[in-house]
Amino acid sequence: MTLDLASCEHRTSQLNESTSLGKTKETLVRTDALAPFKLLSQKSMTEKFSIRNVLNLEEGDSLPSDRDRAISISKPQAGASGDMQDPVSIGLVNLPTAQTLFDSFMKYLNPFICQFDPILHTFSYVQQHSSFLLTAILAAAARAFNPSLVSSLRDHCEALLARSFINGEKSTEIIQAIMLSTYWKEADDTRSWQLVGHAARVCLELRWNKLKHRGAEVESEIEIRERRNIERTYLVFISLQLGKPWMLHVDDFIRGTETWYACRYAVMNNDAILSAFVELRKIGPDILELISSDLSYGHHQSYEIMLNLFNTDLDKWEERWYEASKGSDDHIYIFLIRFYGVHFRLFLNSFRLQLSLFWIPSISKQALRSCFSSASQMIDLAIEHLVPSQLLYFAQDSVHVMMAYAAVFLMKVLLSLSTLLPENAETSILDLLQRASDCFASQCLNSNSSCAYQARFLKSLVAQYERSKGRLLISPRTTFEADNISTVRELTQQTYYPNPANDDITLQVTGGTITRPCSPQPHAHPTKTVVLQQQQGVQDPDISYVAPNFTDSELWGSLFADAGFSIDEGMFLPAT
Repeated sequence: MTLDLASCEHRTSQLNESTSLGKTKETLVRTDALAPFKLLSQKSMTEKFSIRNVLNLEEGDSLPSDRDRAISISKPQAGASGDMQDPVSIGLVNLPTAQTLFDSFMKYLNPFICQFDPILHTFSYVQQHSSFLLTAILAAAARAFNPSLVSSLRDHCEALLARSFINGEKSTEIIQAIMLSTYWKEADDTRSWQLVGHAARVCLELRWNKLKHRGAEVESEIEIRERRNIERTYLVFISLQLGKPWMLHVDDFIRGTETWYACRYAVMNNDAILSAFVELRKIGPDILELISSDLSYGHHQSYEIMLNLFNTDLDKWEERWYEASKGSDDHIYIFLIRFYGVHFRLFLNSFRLQLSLFWIPSISKQALRSCFSSASQMIDLAIEHLVPSQLLYFAQDSVHVMMAYAAVFLMKVLLSLSTLLPENAETSILDLLQRASDCFASQCLNSNSSCAYQARFLKSLVAQYERSKGRLLISPRTTFEADNISTVRELTQQTYYPNPANDDITLQVTGGTITRPCSPQPHAHPTKTVVLQQQQGVQDPDISYVAPNFTDSELWGSLFADAGFSIDEGMFLPAT
């Protein structure tokens, strides 16, 4: 199928503008009709915000209408096209190689990120619209298919990124290029969240947070595909925020995306994945705020109720979208739907497990079981769906980071809470990680890929476990504080064991059962490490000593850094 690109370029001039007094009166009824972005000039509010544009109303200019603003969202922005800075025009790569890289990107890489419409985004379309986007696409493809071109394409991409930032350029293609530069990065590149933050600002300047679902309007195919291109980019951006605080909040458009993928011109499977991801992101939008807040012992029951509700919503999400993916022969589609679902369940219930460690007089066996199962499934899914199809090598960095997170969690549980796991847990975890390492290594086309880093990390992780097994991992820097505790012993002298009589495990310590205080001390905080007094019946204001291995962040950071992964930065470390 081909599209009339000429009609795309002249679409804006063909739209009829409504400027009648009746229409003006109608728009003033809106709640935002008197806001600055409604009353000031369109140029200053949607294109170039400067004091000159705000205060300069030249002859022939008119105040903007709602129709103007709807058009301005779609039309190409200054600097987005025609600048002759694309890699082919300046001789970085010849045309046949560029076209081959572009086609390979659309076939193998785009299905993982669901960002482009292959029918709309042809090579010539992208080349005409944005040198920055074309360079970003070719650089990503070169990492997988032609590493010798990566350096020059990456440097040019960085130059165009800097130019777009310095000149304040804004367009759909610039946002797409910025986002694309975060998917497959250099191993030591830690700028993803900052770049995504800049893209969020551009989204807001283009007023994408005011997007509306269209009714029964008459649109041509190119108009529909270009409109959905904007909407798709916005939805990709929203889905990127899984596990991070909101930068763009749920608006009317986001609330109504459940069936956005059910369109005649939708990209098969890719748009369904996006709808599923956005629905997943809407489950418990306040969960991150809850996690980052100070945990109060008096409110732990409220947290439990909220987490139960989130898990129920997640069950419904899985029921719908897992069913939708059944019968498909698209391995990436099946993998992404299920992988992100179990990742979110691990993320959700790890917080529940952490709560039980800090505030509840027993470890939640249900949360531990759910986390253990979810982390194992994440790695299993990659082995099952991406290894046989030879697609694992093309997965974006975030997939590898999430798998590393799952592996880190499994190892932490195995080293610090092993007595609460099934009998064969150790064997199954080590076998899973070793198999994953071997599978990932077999699909590495070069040693600098995320796939290669993942393989080395998992192998090193198993070796680290073998060296650490049987030792109580307690940080020598651990300090113990408590206003009402006078007798202190090293935690390494304590022996913890579970009481098998309960489904939720009550932790006990040699010399007496640990009991919770009726009310926490005013200074108590769940991240504060407090020692246990060895006098019978004395209550402690904190329970972080219950599983010191599990909650000692500095110790785990050092352990996993030795294995080749930085927990703080969320990235693999280069081999030394």
